[in-house]
Amino acid sequence: MSAKILVVDDEEDLRELFIMHLESEGLPCIQAECGDAAWDIFQNNNISLIITDYHMPKGNGIELLEKVREINKDIPLILLLTDASPEDVEKAKQLDISSIVAKPFDLEDVTAQVKKIL
Repeated sequence: MSAKILVVDDEEDLRELFIMHLESEGLPCIQAECGDAAWDIFQNNNISLIITDYHMPKGNGIELLEKVREINKDIPLILLLTDASPEDVEKAKQLDISSIVAKPFDLEDVTAQVKKIL
């Protein structure tokens, strides 16, 4: 079974662009627009990696990743941050995030990180 990546971002255009790029590289994706929706998807699908934005309505990225870590300590996590405070970065590090990526980001760079992680 191939890896399935959960991409979570409230910016639909960015989420769609990200998914189109990853899928063009042979990386199947599933998407959610907020942390709450992503949590439901995570619980009902075999997810291999999560890429999530931090700042979102209805469950931010850190809240989502805290829930995920409670039941799965090993799944790779990539957190997308805009204007992150030092506290945000520290909280992410405590969750054993595979990668923290600053927005705006280069799709090629993030895709390379995803391939390396998987």
